[in-house]
Amino acid sequence: TRYFVSNSNVVTVSADGLITAGQAGEAIVTVINGPAESLIPVKVQAPNIGPTLIGTAGGIVQGTNGYQVAIAPNALAESTLVSITPVTQASLPLVMPGPFQYVGSFDLQIGGGRLDVPAQLAIPITGSTLAPGSQIVFFRYTTLEDTSGATFGVWMQEETGIFGADGVARTT
Repeated sequence: TRYFVSNSNVVTVSADGLITAGQAGEAIVTVINGPAESLIPVKVQAPNIGPTLIGTAGGIVQGTNGYQVAIAPNALAESTLVSITPVTQASLPLVMPGPFQYVGSFDLQIGGGRLDVPAQLAIPITGSTLAPGSQIVFFRYTTLEDTSGATFGVWMQEETGIFGADGVARTT
């Protein structure tokens, strides 16, 4: 497979196909594999800092701590307030289940709606012994009801990701 970029100031592509953002703008990545060719439009946008109204065009919201959530175009049916804020380990409602190591937590708010396309997360991790390339598991806290009707808290696996050499965990 070979990759070509229309504007290398906006994005670059590694030999194995990893697209890395540069400056804000738009580019086309041409992917050629054997006789097949695909054109992939890429838009690089600077993140909006703090809670932001995101519409059907999508966008990126960054918390003041550097945590980012990227909402794809057409992921939301209407303009929705999106925010991502850090949460301390001490304030979590339940301890992290073994064998997982806690490395960070956040509160992601996407109005009252659902996403039609999964969001992408970029979470800076500090003070961890994780090696670059380590797999990350993203959990979501929720409550369930047992057979007697009593509720109990659980961590549900929501997504997986990779810890990058740049110290950022990204969803896959």
